Amino acid sequence: MPRHYVLKVLKEKGLVKKDVDFYGTVSQIEKTFAKRFLDPYKESVPGLADSYAAACACQDSPIIQP
Repeated sequence: MPRHYVLKVLKEKGLVKKDVDFYGTVSQIEKTFAKRFLDPYKESVPGLADSYAAACACQDSPIIQP
């Protein structure tokens, strides 16, 4: 559930609304998800995109602390 993890981190940091629609998020194509939830936060949450990519590739990834 890598997308759930991304949303959790962003919510806990107060960067996205708490009521983001999970189903709508997981049903987005990869490019749209990255454009909306990864790209805008590259500086404020360093390593989030890399952790997401590693999780999608079923590799061990560093834990990003909220």
